This record gives sequence, C-alpha cells and structure tokens, in this order.
Amino acid sequence: TDVTKDKMPYAAKIIAETVDLSLLKQATTMRDKEFSGTFSSTAIVHGELKSLQDVKGQGTFLVKDGYLWAFNPLAKLRDFLFIPRRQILVFKEAQGDFTLHDRRLFTDNLVLRSDIIALGCEGSIGFDKTLDFEITPVPVTAEETKEPKLQDIFSENFAKIAGIAIVTLQGTIDEPEIGQKVLT
Repeated sequence: TDVTKDKMPYAAKIIAETVDLSLLKQATTMRDKEFSGTFSSTAIVHGELKSLQDVKGQGTFLVKDGYLWAFNPLAKLRDFLFIPRRQILVFKEAQGDFTLHDRRLFTDNLVLRSDIIALGCEGSIGFDKTLDFEITPVPVTAEETKEPKLQDIFSENFAKIAGIAIVTLQGTIDEPEIGQKVLT
C-alpha cells in the first residue's frame, strides 16, 4: 500500500475484553479518584488514515463490577438527584450499543445499573468532550433489586425532581451541566 496517497482508507474490528478500569485511570486525570470495573467492547470502524477524527463505525460495550461515580458527569447527576451518601446508590454496570460519526459517539440504549435503580441514557459524547444526553429511570424488576424500599425512594425522587421532564446532561465531560427538558 502506498502511504503517500491522499486517501488511504482503513477498516478494523477492535475487541477489548475485561480491561481493568482501575489501571486505565492511571493514564487519565482520574488517577486520584475511586473508579473501577472491567470494560469490554467490540467495535467495527472505518475511515481515512489522514483523518482519524472522522472515524465511522458501530459497536457495543459493557462495564461490569464497577464503581462509576467518579466519572464527572455521573458525580454531577448524583448531586442533582440529592443522593446523600454515594455508598447507597452505586452504579456497578453500564452497557449499550453505539455508533460513531460526525466526530461523536451516539447511543440510544445506554443503561446504567445499580442494585436499586437503572437509568436509561440516550444521546452523544463528542470527540471534543461535549455531552448531549437525556436520562430517564428504567424499571428494575424485584428480582434485580437487592433493596426494594430504596428503589421506590430513588424512583420517586427522580420523578419528583424531573417532574414531567427528562433530566438532561450537557456541557462537557470536565464541566457537565444537569437540567430538565419539559415534555410537550
């Protein structure tokens, strides 16, 4: 292949299995925060080598056995929902499918799960760290929850705070902004 060509397409299948997030955080600005879990993902991507930011593709991911509150957008959401002690509500799992295009990662089925409540997230994260998400509670069955009374409290609080609205997550990863979007 001639690497001097203006256009040099690529296509790849990327598989990451059980990546330890506590080790990965050492290479980021989160190295002093509690953040853990195992990350797995499969993605199929394509684009031009001279323009890696314009990657296109799709994939799926899963975080298991995690402690995810240290991720700035989730910490801001915790504060917005008036969750007093982070040990009460710990998101241990995140999973969803995604597409990559227009320099953004899009998802319409991201679910964050704890033992008490699950949150459905739809939206995108830009390669420039911008956020644009809508968040709604997702029903958790009695078999899934270990704390049914707490589940009722958090679901009720989420509904009261959100009212007849959807909680929005915007801003950037470094400076997330939580708001409400009234349903019409």
